[in-house]
Amino acid sequence: MSEATPYTRASLPVEGGSLEYGQWGSATAPPIIALHGVTSTHMDWMTFGEIANDRLRVIAPDLRGRGRSSDIDGPWGMPAHARDVVALMDAMGIERGVLVGHSMGGFVAVQTAVLFPDRVSAILLVDGGLPAVEANEGGDALTRIVLDAAQARLDQRFDSPATYLRQLAAQLPEGQTLTPEAEQIARYDLVSTPEGELRVAGSFDAIAEDSVHITGDASDRTLRELTTPTVLVRAGRGLPPREGGLYSPAEVAAWTDRVEALDSVELLEADHGSIIRDPRYVETLVAHAERMIANAASIGD
Repeated sequence: MSEATPYTRASLPVEGGSLEYGQWGSATAPPIIALHGVTSTHMDWMTFGEIANDRLRVIAPDLRGRGRSSDIDGPWGMPAHARDVVALMDAMGIERGVLVGHSMGGFVAVQTAVLFPDRVSAILLVDGGLPAVEANEGGDALTRIVLDAAQARLDQRFDSPATYLRQLAAQLPEGQTLTPEAEQIARYDLVSTPEGELRVAGSFDAIAEDSVHITGDASDRTLRELTTPTVLVRAGRGLPPREGGLYSPAEVAAWTDRVEALDSVELLEADHGSIIRDPRYVETLVAHAERMIANAASIGD
């Protein structure tokens, strides 16, 4: 068993700027690259990193246009994300590795495996990576919700972290409060403006470009080209107000029939957010990642 090590952050130069990333776990533990969702940051992997700390080396970037990677001036889109993933692997000395992607991070993982198949040994998709056709009823309903929420979030200004935290707490169901982990993630969201205020770090252009890929034909074509062993963990519930999961069982079954490399499992009580934040579900994800690493190692041998 590897000795647990503290969480650390660093950055590396990439096309258009500097990519921030966080790490949990020992440098001698088996590595994974963890990729976050469309409006998130690497801090979404905090619970995963802490649970896996003595078992895996978890390396998670702020994808370009998000968090502390927001100052990158482009290009945007999935191929650029894929090149960043490979640059991060190069910097970490990882010749071939397992990718874990939540939500949009799943699309990044699939794109990386298709463009750089020799660098990716396996993929764990966490409620992401598949075109969500049924959730986008009406053409682009889900995309509009995501983009409208992202624009509103990025346009807001705050006089203090406490103000931002109060706003987030007010959005929770009655009786719930922000956990210490949620507060830590929220504080990381904020950067200073030239006027001395605080705002959520992020590039709307980057988010919009990635959303086009997620809901367009490009994600469909890319997934059909996937040959890397991949497991999708489907959450049984969505995010409010959507009760059903992001993906229906029928959609997932259709994709596992089309793509030979794709398999799926379910966490029926999880929703799209809790699947990476609730320790009960995260422990399952870590176990899946460990099995994928072991399988990849046995094939390599």
